[in-house]
Amino acid sequence: MRCFVGVPVEPLLGVELLSLRDDMLAGLGGGCPRAVPAANFHLTLAFLGEQPDDSVTLLDALLAELAGRHHALVQPLEQVSLFPDNRARLLAAHGPGTPALLSLAEDLQQRLADTLPGYQPERRTFRPHVTLARLDLPVVPAPLRVVALPLRVEALVLYRSDQVNGKTVYRLLRQAELPGARVR
Repeated sequence: MRCFVGVPVEPLLGVELLSLRDDMLAGLGGGCPRAVPAANFHLTLAFLGEQPDDSVTLLDALLAELAGRHHALVQPLEQVSLFPDNRARLLAAHGPGTPALLSLAEDLQQRLADTLPGYQPERRTFRPHVTLARLDLPVVPAPLRVVALPLRVEALVLYRSDQVNGKTVYRLLRQAELPGARVR
């Protein structure tokens, strides 16, 4: 199974991001955008790639352990633009990582490297973002919208990525609530 660990986007924020995305894509006039469905909005903490089905139990325990060491937090999303720079082909909502989120992501990478056979930690610097659309062609001028949106990091989720009728679908496999999360 192809999977990753991420943070879900709560529905109200998802609606706001959807509106921003659609407004910005309408103004592009090109780039052959492929919009990410709102149901797939998330912030990736670690991409795991192909994992055997029996790794779910191990990953569930790892997420529970991490959730016991980190607290719920708010990650600000400060702009919607091409990501990670103006030459990129992702339209994303992003902002600089808070110290708490960076610590969580680093802890997760280390624990995965220590416990998941064959896992290689990401070499690139972690830059939190929520992908809203993919562009097949570069866009000039690069779109930019300054925003002030709170992404609540209240759970760690193990997602499975599947292709269904030519579309990517993310399925929640396991979830570990972080202490201090609001009651849902």
